Amino acid sequence: MQNIDCRVKYLRRATLSCLLTTTFGIAPLARPAAILGQEVAFGASRGDVPRPTPDGRGPGQSLADLTATPEAAAELFIRSIRAIRWSAAAQFISPETLERFRTTATMIADADTTGVLRDFLVGVDSAGMAELASAEVFARSIGSVIDDLPGLMHALYDRDDEVLGSVPDGPDRAHVVYRTTARLSGAVPEVEVMQLARGAEGWRVTWSDELDVIEEALRGVGR
Repeated sequence: MQNIDCRVKYLRRATLSCLLTTTFGIAPLARPAAILGQEVAFGASRGDVPRPTPDGRGPGQSLADLTATPEAAAELFIRSIRAIRWSAAAQFISPETLERFRTTATMIADADTTGVLRDFLVGVDSAGMAELASAEVFARSIGSVIDDLPGLMHALYDRDDEVLGSVPDGPDRAHVVYRTTARLSGAVPEVEVMQLARGAEGWRVTWSDELDVIEEALRGVGR
């Protein structure tokens, strides 16, 4: 399974390299070594991490209006992640991806017969969890996990981002390219790509490096 994951990540990186070179005329920057590890090592208490509020929708604006383009949806998603606002982030994630997180959280909770992990993740019993929307399961479970990992919270929050543009992949899918830089002395900017799909309510994120990181953190609860 690890070999498969590595191949998938390699292919995503290769796709990004091609997109950057052919569409934007720039070469992707290599991921700086151990930046995430340094951020986690530095750590931060919950009180040390400020949480700015992402801009909300204006009068008369719907989510569909706000996410009418893949770039707009990507920017709102990143802003929510950096602000550690999981309920806000869930609004910009595709239903299929939210369902995957729900399945993971449910598997972890069901494997613990004491009910302790379910209470930690979502704060309700099995029947209550079944009634929660997938977006709510995501927000509660990821919020609980990341709150318990202040170093990782700091690594997610303490970055500057810039959306560079998007490349269509058919009529209803797109790759959004963005530059992200850790707020560390000497940090090297990284160029990343996230994948989005268009639905009835606008564009939604289906995959990103940030989602990979928090999903791995969630899976760690069950180990």
